[in-house]
Amino acid sequence: MTFKELIGCAVVGKCFDLKTLRNLDTILVDNRIGGVTLSYYGGLSMILKFDDDESCANFLLNHQVWKEWFSSLEPWDGQPLPFERLAWVKVQGVPLQLVDNDVLNNIAEHFGKIVHGSQLEAEDDNLSFSWIGVLIGEGGRIHDHVTLKWKSMQFRMCIEEESSVWTPDSVGRVVVPDCNSNEFSGRDRTDVSDWADKCYANHNPEVEVGEGGVADKVVGDFPVSPLPESSPQVVEVEKVRTGRGGVNQESVGGEFGEGEE
Repeated sequence: MTFKELIGCAVVGKCFDLKTLRNLDTILVDNRIGGVTLSYYGGLSMILKFDDDESCANFLLNHQVWKEWFSSLEPWDGQPLPFERLAWVKVQGVPLQLVDNDVLNNIAEHFGKIVHGSQLEAEDDNLSFSWIGVLIGEGGRIHDHVTLKWKSMQFRMCIEEESSVWTPDSVGRVVVPDCNSNEFSGRDRTDVSDWADKCYANHNPEVEVGEGGVADKVVGDFPVSPLPESSPQVVEVEKVRTGRGGVNQESVGGEFGEGEE
């Protein structure tokens, strides 16, 4: 067994949401919890490695504190853990008259549970795409197409996953500063715009499209706010799989490393 040294002094916690995951170091500091190192385990899960088994046990017993941050928390005793990962997918090709965050999110829901929804705004420089974070339980990189139906028209949209590996910026050693220090206090990582700018400046993923079939399922109706009131505010989405799919951005607040091809 690997990582035997962690048995008795490490816990695995699944955070309630992406914001908690990204700010977990700050949360611990604000609660004067130090002597711990954070390592990301994928999805919304974080491994907390304490300096000694006593500190680990005390934290685990302090349910009234950690219940606000984790949906589950368990000691790591070498047991197998479920696989989850966070995929940042780019939804592009939605016609301008149908662009709406609810529509974009509904499209992304075909691929996994949304943990970071679309935040597209009319003031944005580029309205041709939106990044959405989804939680999935398999490893295949997403590259699919979706057909959007509105009135008598159909629009083909591309759903493509960012190829780099994302790590939340809360990982590492948690250091509790002196009481008079406000080094960490008030830091809140909630803005995705910086990440999106960096992503498009540095990444241009190339994807090989494999063989696939067509999913017959048509997902239900949902409102599209930009449409005129006189128009039927209903579109339909039909998923068409053209490559290997799976399902798994800063609003994303993290770092990207090189992904596997």
